[in-house]
Amino acid sequence: MDSTSDVEPADRWRCRDVTVRRAQGVEVVFGDGLTHDFPLEELRAWCPCAHCRTTRESGRPSFVGDPGRLTLRDAELVGAWGLRLVWDDGHGTGIFPWDELRRWADAGTPRFGPNSGLGA
Repeated sequence: MDSTSDVEPADRWRCRDVTVRRAQGVEVVFGDGLTHDFPLEELRAWCPCAHCRTTRESGRPSFVGDPGRLTLRDAELVGAWGLRLVWDDGHGTGIFPWDELRRWADAGTPRFGPNSGLGA
């Protein structure tokens, strides 16, 4: 650990706090203090579940509803691993891993690998 920092490098991959705003998106505070807002439309479009990934890989959008009417029905922590979101259309099988959300925050764009909810 760097003597000028009290945050372990691994903490950057952990979630310190999460705020779910059902009509706007999800705010995550990572272990190193970085805060990032994930908009609803992007989260829904990049759902990491098998069905949505397969749909995107075939060149079709995984979400075709009205983004202006998109809301979250529920959210739940999946251990210390990630966040499962349940959408107003009933879709809720995707789990967003904290490390992938952090990579998304760092890169400014989602990076879910083709074969799993984990990165390539």
